[in-house]
Amino acid sequence: MSDQKEGLVGASEFTFACKGVKEYDDIDEVGGFYLSDIEYVHKNYYKNKQVLKYVTALLQNKRTKTMIDSDMGALNNWLESDKYPLAKYPSIYSPTLMQQVAINIAVSEKERTEKIFSVNGPPGTGKTTLLKEIIASNVEKLAEVLIEYGVDGGKFHICRIDSASGPSYTEKYYEIPEDIAKYGILVVSNNNTAVENITLDLPKADSMIKDNTWTELFDRTEHKEIYFSSVADNLLGEENVAWGLISARMGKKSYISDTLKVCVFAKKNDKSDKVTLDMVKDDSVSWDEAVTNFNHVKRKVLFIRKDIEKDKQILCSMYKSQENLIKQQSALDKLNMEKIITEQKLVKEQELLTSNEKDTLSCEEEIKYIIQHSSFIKKVLIFLGLGTIGKKSSIRKIK
Repeated sequence: MSDQKEGLVGASEFTFACKGVKEYDDIDEVGGFYLSDIEYVHKNYYKNKQVLKYVTALLQNKRTKTMIDSDMGALNNWLESDKYPLAKYPSIYSPTLMQQVAINIAVSEKERTEKIFSVNGPPGTGKTTLLKEIIASNVEKLAEVLIEYGVDGGKFHICRIDSASGPSYTEKYYEIPEDIAKYGILVVSNNNTAVENITLDLPKADSMIKDNTWTELFDRTEHKEIYFSSVADNLLGEENVAWGLISARMGKKSYISDTLKVCVFAKKNDKSDKVTLDMVKDDSVSWDEAVTNFNHVKRKVLFIRKDIEKDKQILCSMYKSQENLIKQQSALDKLNMEKIITEQKLVKEQELLTSNEKDTLSCEEEIKYIIQHSSFIKKVLIFLGLGTIGKKSSIRKIK
């Protein structure tokens, strides 16, 4: 098969060749690390329109891009109160403006048109903060789905696995519905250490004490059990260091094995001190009480959201009035400037008028002199400036 036929064909007239690497070809560490992934994409890209659209995005001849930092309409839209998640990760700090915009877009399941959403964040710009807020939103949305499903688990599909120990014995598991599975988060990177740091830091209790979160709900010093805290302790390898089972590292087979060992319910023949999911039962509330508490808090959040919307309308009205005031002040300043210019013109006209009045008076005086001291002929000579009398009169006028 030629390179032309092996290539990715999609969003444009271009074809990008993907040359296969043979077993005896020399490959470096990076090439070896990504080789299987590249091969998988190469063989299966056509099955997933989202992947095809993503890898060929830059080849689009006509692309519609919203510059969210300069498009005030789009920015205001994503900062509407109903775009904010109903839950926030416990912290005394709030996201920055552009972090919050990214969070609101990421958690939106209706208005975000693309299924793949990317955020470009250099080191130290708050990608982990964004991830925490998305986790909080997913936990809240997952709670709503679980409440809708009910405690009996009737919507969970049972899958059976034939056991090798005997033809009559079967094992079963419950398939997680898509409505629940979609709220799971997989953190991946080409830097294993970076991913491990995130998954190990999220459950740690020291960042969730009351002084850091404005609430004691996640403070391990106040509560023995918060959210499978003992199981999380066991995964971290130390007691009372985790507030909850919010994440687990899965980069190695041993990590996966450790997670599976503790994320199970105890059996009758297990030791009493075995760390399992059952340990949360003694300090947990009933299902009905949990649902009541959740709905109560959700109503409070929705009321607060309405109050925020009212405050926003008041602020918008105030800013609009301020803008009108600035416009009116600008118009007034313009009128004042026009008034000053008009007054200056009026002064010049007044000066000209005064000068003209003086010339007029001078002419009147001459006319009076002619009338009083001259006969008709003299008047004509004086008027025309002819003869001795006329010249003398002209000299007088000059003087």
